Amino acid sequence: MSVFRRSLPFVVILAACFAAFQFFSIYQLRRILLSELRQKSEAAAAGIGHPLNEAFAMGEYDRIQRALDGLKAADSDVDYAIGIEVGSQVIASTDPQLRNRVLTRNEFEASAWQMSNITVRENPEKPKVFEIVVPVKFRSAQMGVLRIGISRTRVEAAMRNAALARIWLGALLAIVGGGLCGWISGRTTPAAPA
Repeated sequence: MSVFRRSLPFVVILAACFAAFQFFSIYQLRRILLSELRQKSEAAAAGIGHPLNEAFAMGEYDRIQRALDGLKAADSDVDYAIGIEVGSQVIASTDPQLRNRVLTRNEFEASAWQMSNITVRENPEKPKVFEIVVPVKFRSAQMGVLRIGISRTRVEAAMRNAALARIWLGALLAIVGGGLCGWISGRTTPAAPA
């Protein structure tokens, strides 16, 4: 029996165990990073939403626009930020084409007004983006809504890079482990009877 045949089961088992462990660890890392991204984004949305209550009430649209532009500039995960007043009129947006438009083109846009608390929801138009809806209230009356889209692109890119690094490491370990198994099994093989 050749050295290769004797060591092949050990190499296959080693590679399968390593691959399973790496898959599980990357899955867990992705889950943790996405959870942290959501928590960070919710905190940022609440942090920008509450100070803008008075700006909505006083009609200070330029102040709202500066705040949304500042949010997008400060956080590279922000895909878009939209300030909407009663009647679904866009009063501020990081996308200039949306300004002064009415956003009720579909159920997703129209449903933002149904949120009574800060809500995280998936964006059906952009699969790699989730949206945080922040109701803006002044003296318990709803003045508007902030919609902040958060991109998962950086988390997904980090996961791809981590997976590639682990695949290369796994291949290297499989080659080295296979060579060691072959060398050890060749050294411990009893001599053939004469």
